Amino acid sequence: MIKNYAAKHADEANKKCSTGKEISENVYLQAHNLITRMTITAMGKAVKPNSKGITTVSLLLTFATEHDKDRFQHIAKDCGIGTKPSIPKNYVDQKAKVMNAYKDLVNANGGDTWVKVDVRQCRPDELMQFTVQTKKANSAEGKWKTAGKVVVIAPSMWGRWKDTQKDSFLKACFDKFE
Repeated sequence: MIKNYAAKHADEANKKCSTGKEISENVYLQAHNLITRMTITAMGKAVKPNSKGITTVSLLLTFATEHDKDRFQHIAKDCGIGTKPSIPKNYVDQKAKVMNAYKDLVNANGGDTWVKVDVRQCRPDELMQFTVQTKKANSAEGKWKTAGKVVVIAPSMWGRWKDTQKDSFLKACFDKFE
């Protein structure tokens, strides 16, 4: 992607920047930084030629912020790739499974606790994680408390796991919660 973008913006890519202003206004450097910050995960089992005979594979691009995601829509065309802003079904299924499994666990003794699960930004050296938070239902205390985090499993692996494997993985994660 970086090579394709550099080819489209050769002047900017070859430009020597000597001031902070030149660096901040250089579209190639902005795109390069954005591309290197995102996480790229191949979604297909194998590359396949499309209807035009071009070998392709679906990619999941994960951005640090919504702003980065929006900025990439413009960069993608110059990189020569088509994009669709979506959340893969297996990520949505995984998030729901984490939420429902933890909700069942904390409410097993007849309690009434609300549970929410969000994907939180992690450090660049950490794996993407779901943050599990709880709050007592109908409580005067309105704060959500973080129970713990569950590592997001790649959709290609999550989809192949049996329900027993998913349950044992989540149980092991929940056992590490506070």
